[in-house]
Amino acid sequence: MNELDEMEFQNFILNLFSKPIQPIKSINLQFINPNKNLNNKDLVEILMLILAEGLKYFYGNNGKVDLALITEDNFKMINQYFNSFGFTIYYNISFDNPMKIFPEDTFEDILTLRTMKDNRIIFFSIGFSLYK
Repeated sequence: MNELDEMEFQNFILNLFSKPIQPIKSINLQFINPNKNLNNKDLVEILMLILAEGLKYFYGNNGKVDLALITEDNFKMINQYFNSFGFTIYYNISFDNPMKIFPEDTFEDILTLRTMKDNRIIFFSIGFSLYK
């Protein structure tokens, strides 16, 4: 992201998460990059950025979030924000191997993270799909 894009993105994040959750599909997002056609990988990266910033906004400590401390209710709330612009978040956390347990039409990724408490490896699988 260039400096202007980063500023617009941060404004979007603040505007999205500082307000109450909006109705499902009430926010129209446009992912436009005049220099490139966006593919599924690009879309997942953008959604991951939005998710990361939302988790930091609500649950961050000095710009970091320990995913091992995030509860199911925390994810439900963040998911409601994603529903407001037409996406659903699926996630799974495992401590032994990565798992994909999402619907077929899901854009997905697996992150390998270490918890801050005990340095255990966490496989954090995340998927996004259009809200149905």
